[in-house]
Amino acid sequence: MSTLHRISETQKKTKTSKPSELIEIEPTPKNKTESVKEMTESKKVENLKEIDESEEDTKIVKGRKRKYNSDEERKIARRLQQREYRQRKAKELESLRKLYNKQLKEEKKQQKVVEKEKIEEEDSIEEILKEDEN
Repeated sequence: MSTLHRISETQKKTKTSKPSELIEIEPTPKNKTESVKEMTESKKVENLKEIDESEEDTKIVKGRKRKYNSDEERKIARRLQQREYRQRKAKELESLRKLYNKQLKEEKKQQKVVEKEKIEEEDSIEEILKEDEN
């Protein structure tokens, strides 16, 4: 790292003096004692370990959170959903069959009633005709 200092050739008394030269000065390195070096190195190692652990634990994932952590979990969940769907459909079909059978029975009963009424009407007509003949 180097710093730049402005040095003007002739100093003016005005506040708005423009520098004519730029001189580059290198800072002197600071001497560290061995104990300070050891402490900073140990802190660096500890920090690196903490960073590694935190990176393993929390992966940066953009977007929506995943519902399943692995393909295996996703497949198991899909199988369960399919099984439940099939069971619901089977129950629905069974209830529809029951309704259909019930309606068929009612229709047959109505047909029988209608047939009995027709027979009774025919019988009554025949009886009336017989009485008229007599």
